[in-house]
Amino acid sequence: MIQRRNFLIAGALVLAAPLVASIGAHLEVPALRRWRVTKRLRAILGPVEGEAAIKAFLEDTLHNTPFETIDDRSLATGFLLATDYFDRGRPANAPISYQGIYDPYFSPCINPLADLT
Repeated sequence: MIQRRNFLIAGALVLAAPLVASIGAHLEVPALRRWRVTKRLRAILGPVEGEAAIKAFLEDTLHNTPFETIDDRSLATGFLLATDYFDRGRPANAPISYQGIYDPYFSPCINPLADLT
């Protein structure tokens, strides 16, 4: 026969399980988040020579940017503007290097097709 105490404990566990699961979903491990964003960047950009650039980009932006709410195009644009991808003197087969978080006041929009001469 089931005792009253066991019944109350089982009921409390059943009611607390969804609460614990929802709290756990909001607390994400940084390594898992870094892996998910890296996977998204590789899916968007394809094979990119520059693992160090991706790691440096994530180190600078991972704690301050809600990547889950950013669409793929904005994520790729932010990454490419933070690297030397659009530099004119960079060889096409050279690996991408990270320059820093893109700041439009420090370095204005880089347009490789613009002729400003």
